[in-house]
Amino acid sequence: MKIALDVVQNILQQFRRIFDAPDLGGASSLEMSPEVGSGRIDLVVFPGQLELYHYWSTPKPQLEFTTSNPEGSRWYGLQVNLADAEVVRRVGATEVSIQRLLPSGMLLYPPGASVSGVSQPHQRPESVFIRFHRDFLAE
Repeated sequence: MKIALDVVQNILQQFRRIFDAPDLGGASSLEMSPEVGSGRIDLVVFPGQLELYHYWSTPKPQLEFTTSNPEGSRWYGLQVNLADAEVVRRVGATEVSIQRLLPSGMLLYPPGASVSGVSQPHQRPESVFIRFHRDFLAE
């Protein structure tokens, strides 16, 4: 299953459309449909255009992700690996290993970035994705 995400847009709403998932706890959570696997995404919104997405899943099919942040975007993303294993992503032609609980366990999505990766069936990735507007840095 291929998943394309845009850092400029609300990540939870994009997953809701992709998985055709109903609201769980209002606009701040969703559960993955059983056909796709088990998993959950929770969103916490902070003042100043700062959003924290905590997600974990155990997908049934292989999930191929591409997350893009267009040139000229005023949004940034920061992924933090919380899983028990490394997460491998591709940034351009470079393969990046996101380790757990290390400074290398984070990946920044600046404007112009396109990051891809694969979640294998029956593995349990867990991450936090922090999305913030450039104006947040000025506050």
